[in-house]
Amino acid sequence: MSTIFVQRSTKILTKTSLALAQRTSAEQKIITKGIAASQRGLSSTSESYAGKLYNAFETYRRENYSRDLQSRFRKDIEDAVDADHDGLFTVQEVLNVLNNIGARDCLSSEQLHQMFGELSPLAETEHIPVDSLNNLLRGNR
Repeated sequence: MSTIFVQRSTKILTKTSLALAQRTSAEQKIITKGIAASQRGLSSTSESYAGKLYNAFETYRRENYSRDLQSRFRKDIEDAVDADHDGLFTVQEVLNVLNNIGARDCLSSEQLHQMFGELSPLAETEHIPVDSLNNLLRGNR
């Protein structure tokens, strides 16, 4: 009788652990999908900020990556912005890259905070997933 109890308990625990792992995996996919996971659009103000950010990066790309593929540029910018390689961009990381490419004056910290707040599918609006910025770099807002 105790053997049957142990077998049933093991099956229940295994199913529970599997369900928890699947749910956690699904939540991670939502976070990493970035703006695709969040169907919210940008306000007209943040839309103009996104345009300024896109133009700053596009100007830098034309001047410094004219012979390279756009995907190479996006990868290099992604690596530069995500300095800690956590898959999330912070306002400060974006500001640092803008400063490094000579476009620091294109957006203020407050403007980036507002745009990040609208882009982020996360509860904390200081971070946005990698795909969110990649969508901006492609001109998808």
